[in-house]
Amino acid sequence: MGIEVPVFVPFRASEGTDRFENWERVRSIAWGTDFPVFMGKSPDGPFNISAARNDAASRVNWDLAIFADADSYVPRSQIIAGIQVAEKTRKMVIPHSRWVNIEPHEYSQFLFEGWVEHRKDRVIHNGTKSSVVIIPREVYDEVNGFDERFQGWGWEDTAFYHAVTHLYGSVVHFEGNVWHFDHERPNADVNRGTDPHAIANRNHFNRYKHARNETELRKLIIGNRVTI
Repeated sequence: MGIEVPVFVPFRASEGTDRFENWERVRSIAWGTDFPVFMGKSPDGPFNISAARNDAASRVNWDLAIFADADSYVPRSQIIAGIQVAEKTRKMVIPHSRWVNIEPHEYSQFLFEGWVEHRKDRVIHNGTKSSVVIIPREVYDEVNGFDERFQGWGWEDTAFYHAVTHLYGSVVHFEGNVWHFDHERPNADVNRGTDPHAIANRNHFNRYKHARNETELRKLIIGNRVTI
């Protein structure tokens, strides 16, 4: 197909987890040989998704890129349509509307048959703002990339979305699923709830939410790129 749109993936293989195997599955079915994939590295310490994304984005010159999580799959038709819309509108495109979890015992069925059973206990989140996102370069530059002051998991995508919508303009949302391949979490991945990293991330996002105007928000995002 020869699509010249890079895919930037934040990734750190964790000992004792199945993240690497999930990434191999996603890379095969989602990106194949059509998309050049660049893996982003995080600094030592808690995994920094924002820093890894910015690292991947710094590895190549690009006009339009896909920022994708290593454990998330969006059907090819949604990706292609999202690229076309992003190229035409020069807006950030989220080519899905629902985050749907696939459990390990369902992998083979999904991969080979393309479906999973409807279950009342299946984890689904509506209105997701992350996982797989298509971003024109000028949008990324306008908000100074992803905020690397978020440590570990949580709030970095919401902050990026907030900055884009307030400083650049509306975001295009597609109807459809992003499928998440469930996996074990490493022992170090603890920043949920009352963990200090979780609290710090929520507090930092509140700085975005409470910025009173564009000037205050722009002063905040100046500090996004702290690891470079």
